[in-house]
Order: sequence, then C-alpha cells, then structure tokens
Amino acid sequence: MQQMWRKIKVETITAIILMVILGYCSLQDMKTGTVNGPLILAGGILLGVLRLTGIPEERVFMVWILKLFPGCLLMFLAFLKEEKVGYGDGLCMLTAGIALWPEDFLKGLLSTLIPIGIYSLWKGMTGTWEKDLKIPYVPFLSAGMLMGILLP
Repeated sequence: MQQMWRKIKVETITAIILMVILGYCSLQDMKTGTVNGPLILAGGILLGVLRLTGIPEERVFMVWILKLFPGCLLMFLAFLKEEKVGYGDGLCMLTAGIALWPEDFLKGLLSTLIPIGIYSLWKGMTGTWEKDLKIPYVPFLSAGMLMGILLP
C-alpha cells in the first residue's frame, strides 16, 4: 500500500513540474520564438531523478529508451534541417518523455497533432499563411501533454 501511495505521489509531482516547465517555455516560445535550454535540461534532470524513484527496476532501461526516442529524433531533425525545427522543441519533448509514462506520453504526442493541424488549416484557409511563418511548437506540446495526463 505504501509503495502504491509513493508511486502516485511521484507521478503527480513529476506531472506538475513538467507542466510548469512547459507552461513557462510556451510563453517564452510565443513571445520570443526561443526557449530556455538550461531550464529545460535542469528540469529534465530533476524529473529523471524523481522518475527513477517510482519505476520498477525491470522496466527502467527499455521504458526510458522508448520514451526518449521521439525527442532525440526531433533534435536530430533540427540538426539536419539547420534549425527549421528548433532544438528547444526537441529538448521539451525529451523532458516530457522523461516525466511521463509511455501511455501518457503517446497520448500527449497524438493530442499535440490535432491543434497544430487545426491551426495550420485555419492559417491556410484564411490566407494569412506567410512564407516564413514559424509555428511555435511548445505551446501545442504543452496542451497535448496536459491532455495526455488528464485523459483516461
């Protein structure tokens, strides 16, 4: 019983810390177009330490590898495309991968695609799409991760 209570508390604490970090980075991304890399890295390390206290030992390695893959892929894409996709987006996705269980993380990623698609469709239909339009990804990621945490 005590182990279950400890797991619930760790999950709740990591979800709250993640949403605070992503919320701050979302505001920063909308205002300046960049995110605070050291803040995200520090938050990722803190969330990783918290997460290690709540994961059973036999699942640690494979769960972490699976959850870090989308963030690493996005950072590699940013490297290949000369930052058309920002490194901060990949760091935020890595941090979310560290903080959440794989089910919640995948729900969050899929929930992120819906608002981005609606925003892009709206920009295209209204004719306000500019050639060098940069869509801030972190606010959509924050909303998607919140939905991934809250949806059953």
